[in-house]
Parts: sequence; C-alpha cells; structure tokens
Amino acid sequence: MSWNLWLGTAPERPFLNGKYHNVQWRNILDFGCGTLGDMGVHILDTPCKALKLGYPTSVNVTCRPPNHFSHPTSSVIEYEFAGTEFTDGPLKLSWHDGEESLTKKAGDNPDLLLEDGKPLPEQGAMFIGENGKRLLLPHLAAPQPLPRELLKSITKPNLERTDHYHQWVNAAMGKGSCSANFDYAAPLTVVNLLGVVGNRFPGETLQWDDEKMSFKNHPEANQLVSRAYRTDY
Repeated sequence: MSWNLWLGTAPERPFLNGKYHNVQWRNILDFGCGTLGDMGVHILDTPCKALKLGYPTSVNVTCRPPNHFSHPTSSVIEYEFAGTEFTDGPLKLSWHDGEESLTKKAGDNPDLLLEDGKPLPEQGAMFIGENGKRLLLPHLAAPQPLPRELLKSITKPNLERTDHYHQWVNAAMGKGSCSANFDYAAPLTVVNLLGVVGNRFPGETLQWDDEKMSFKNHPEANQLVSRAYRTDY
C-alpha cells in the first residue's frame, strides 16, 4: 500500500501500525468525523428532511476536552433550528452517542420508553410529538408509531420504492434526478459538520450564519470551517 497516497490531502505523518485500521481512522481528526460524521447522515437525515429544517442556527456540544488527535467517543450535541411549517416555533434537536447515548439514558426520560418495556435500539431517531412518538431505525425498517394504536388512525402513503443504484444511473443518463442531490445533501452535511466542529469547543454555544458559512461569535471555530489541503502527494 502507498501510505502517501492513502494520506491524500491530509498532513503528512509516519505510519503507525494498528492505529488506523480497522476503521479507527474514522475517529482521527485529519481523516474522519467520528461517530456523528459516520452515522449522522443516516440518522439525522429523516428529521431534517421531514421537518425541512435546513441549516442550524446554533450548536452546543457536551463531551470530553479536545485532545487534538481524535474525536470524542461519547457526546451530546444540541442543535437549534429556526421554525418551519412543520414545527411549533424554533426546534431543538439532540444527538447522543457513546456512553451518553439515549439507549443508556432511556430510563431517565419517560418520553423515550417503548411499549412492553422493550429496550431502545442501539441506533435510531425518535420524533416526540404532542400525541405520540415515532421511532426510526437507519437502514433496517419502516418507521414505528408509538403507541402502536396510532397505526389505526394513520393512512399509509403509497410510496414508490427507489433503488439507489438505478437512480444514479438514470440521473447520469438524464432521466430524472437523485433524491440526495447536492441541493439536499449540502445542508445535511453542514448539520453534521457543525457538530464535529463543536466537539472541539465543548460547552460553548456556536452561532451559525448559513449565508456567510461562518460562525457569528467564534473566530477560533471559523478556523476549522475549511483548511489548506496538502498538494504534493
């Protein structure tokens, strides 16, 4: 393997056996975005799309102090979004992972308890509404209304099943467009990356300006919005 080519645009460093694989590179600052960057696009995707949330107005992360090498293995990220037609005013969205995950804290919040004492899954998203809840599992299953009695009052929409591979090929041939195009994927990517930047400044509320693509109140955090890429590889 060419170590220099694997590093790509990341800063040059010596190879350390057993430190990057298997999959450990995802948690290193120069190579990955930790658990949030790994799974956030799958789990935050649905609430962001369903509620048309767009860009956050602020983010606040609770995690261990930064060590300037790797992302935290446990964090709570609190996002704030402006209100949309599908929310009752401004909305707070919370992400939990590691030891701070909702799975470990479900007993502390009755809104997170499932029927019949069933445990929360290890991964997923929970919508908590006025008249019920909806549990979403990434990749695996259809949304689950809670309580289950809500199924009686829900008319299941007739959705066309899509195939990512065929959708991509069709779009390349000029037949329709991909559902996760850049117009949609860019704001979702920003949502995830704001949380990644926030874990470098735990306990601080970073206010985001989506038009200027910068933080309103934190010059130091703005230094992490972009970086110089290595070009001599």
